[in-house]
Amino acid sequence: MVTKSEPRILIVDDEPLVRRTLAEIIRNGGFSATAVSRGKEAIGEIQRQFYHLVLLDLNLPDMSGLDVVKHIKHHSPKTEIVIITGYASLKTAIEALERGVMAYVEKPVRPNQLIATINSVLEKQRLKFENERMLRQLSALLYFAQDITSELELDELLRRIVIRATELTNAEKGFIALREGDVLQLRQYWDGRCWVDLEMAWKRGEGIPGQVWVTEHPYMYTKSDPDPLVTPSVLSAFQLEACLCSPITDTMGRFIGVLQVINKVGDEPFTLDDLSMLQALSRQAAIAIENARLYERQKEEAEISTSLLRVAESISQFTNLDELLGMASKIVPGLLGCDQFGLFLLDRAKNIFYGAKARGSSAEQEAAFCALKFRRGKAGILDEVTERREAMVLEDVAREQAIDPSYVRQLNLRSCLLVPLIAKGDVVGVMGVGYSMGPHRFTARDIKIATGVAHQLAVAIENANLFAEVSSHKAALQRLSMRLANVLEEERARISRELHDGVGQVLSGMLIGMDVLEEKVPPSLGEIKEGLKQMKMLTEKTLDELRRLSHDLRPSLLDDLGLLDALQWLGDYLAERCGWTVNLIVDEDFPRLPTEIETALFRISQEALNNIRAHANASTVTLRLHRQDDIIQLEISDDGRGFDPAALDGAHRGLGLLSMRERATALGGEAFIESEVGKGTTIKIIVPWPNSPRPPAPVSVEETPYVAEKQGS
Repeated sequence: MVTKSEPRILIVDDEPLVRRTLAEIIRNGGFSATAVSRGKEAIGEIQRQFYHLVLLDLNLPDMSGLDVVKHIKHHSPKTEIVIITGYASLKTAIEALERGVMAYVEKPVRPNQLIATINSVLEKQRLKFENERMLRQLSALLYFAQDITSELELDELLRRIVIRATELTNAEKGFIALREGDVLQLRQYWDGRCWVDLEMAWKRGEGIPGQVWVTEHPYMYTKSDPDPLVTPSVLSAFQLEACLCSPITDTMGRFIGVLQVINKVGDEPFTLDDLSMLQALSRQAAIAIENARLYERQKEEAEISTSLLRVAESISQFTNLDELLGMASKIVPGLLGCDQFGLFLLDRAKNIFYGAKARGSSAEQEAAFCALKFRRGKAGILDEVTERREAMVLEDVAREQAIDPSYVRQLNLRSCLLVPLIAKGDVVGVMGVGYSMGPHRFTARDIKIATGVAHQLAVAIENANLFAEVSSHKAALQRLSMRLANVLEEERARISRELHDGVGQVLSGMLIGMDVLEEKVPPSLGEIKEGLKQMKMLTEKTLDELRRLSHDLRPSLLDDLGLLDALQWLGDYLAERCGWTVNLIVDEDFPRLPTEIETALFRISQEALNNIRAHANASTVTLRLHRQDDIIQLEISDDGRGFDPAALDGAHRGLGLLSMRERATALGGEAFIESEVGKGTTIKIIVPWPNSPRPPAPVSVEETPYVAEKQGS
């Protein structure tokens, strides 16, 4: 332990009796005294060692006492001087005080007065030393705080703390250890030349750091005072001669580590001032460590959020379950730095877990994983993860009794992290990531990332399943819609045939009969003859209307000659009725299409032309039909008044437009509407080419069009 030394006092007087008397008074007062008779001897003593105070006679045989004062203040500015003489003038006394003399005592000296003067001077000196020490300490702490608070990377911060602690305590070595769970883990160790990577840890109460953990008080050790806490292994590892160890406590008063310096430079002992400095450094270090850890947490949270955002962006684009799981098997191992990935999904209908996707070191391992099936309730570790509904870490899979050893060998798995996939409160599966190279310790960051990925993956899987279900329903509805449309077309065709072959034939027979009757009526019966003519005219009009109605229901041209002739007839018919110029532009040698496609395109054209007739106030209508790559494109455009498509919400979107879109969708195609107020409207229908022998590549419509025009009256 370090003990406080006695103040040293130098007596300078040429009278032997005075020297002996003063020395006796001083020693009786508890001080260390040295006496000399000449000024040069006093200067030599001051140069040889430090004296706290000098009792100086002004009248010396070899030099003036004031010159001695000058030399003492030059060589030892912190040494205080008290003049003691019986032959000094007031002027001399004032000059001595101006040169830094602390007090003035006249001979003959009374012991009590001398001791009181010495104590007063030494107390002032102590206060001066303390103020200087505090100023130095504050300056050093300010520099220390500025240096460490500018660093937010924890490892670099700990190094700066150790370096500054050794510098400010003049120590050879130092280290810092932080609490990690139930141990103090050595984080950074400076051996005076370089950073040394030592794997050391102390439990609570073990060694000096462990003892400081228990007491939360600083500790001072010197080799001259053996301590059972300092074991031979510690002495050897650190070559320990002396040390100071200070606890580090955070702003909430919680113990978080220790800061220790070892062996003062020059074999000098550590002082209480050094210990006080180390404590002050530890308080500043605690704040900086808290800030660095907060920064690390924020940085980690930002990195995790960024990683999860990348995962979300990667998997959210997939609606197909197989593609989704394939992407997950690629990005998750890279995100966690592992080489194994496996995904079990829960089949609720069969109540089993089955291997849905795997990524391992070989295709055989992946196939083996995907062949796994476990009944729920007898699935071992999968049931446990499902029941706990939280991540589970298996650092050594081979020791887990809940896992069949044959699976461990088959999958070459050593450590794994299992996370439940939970969507809408229900477990939909279990995601596993692992290592095959050896036992691995998963960090809190790994678990947090895996849990976040599992949550996103569960939602994506649920969405993919819902999308598949909706797509299945939609496909069924489209098939039903197509079937209904076909049934409707069949019914239209039947009614059209009935009208044409039944009622039409009856009306035709009536006309023939009326022609025969008209010839048999004599001229004298003019009124009857005129009546027959009126009846013939009405019957002819009825027959014409019946034929028009029959064509509207299902033009026979569509079945007999195909889409092009049916469109030509439709354009001619509306051109005559509406006064339009109708242009039909078709690829040369455009082939016949399957009945359902021709019917749909004809009905779309019919609906579009009816809309133009009702709303567009157009003068020219153009129908283009051509093939482009593997699609058929039908385009109907007019030069009418147009409209703003964005202004049509769902409630005001006409049944005609909806019908066109539904017919296109039923064929696996799409419908597009382009329109602008005052600039007409264009409707584009794009459907895939049917699964039939592909025709030759089409030529450009602009190069060799087939054009049929009908100018209205």
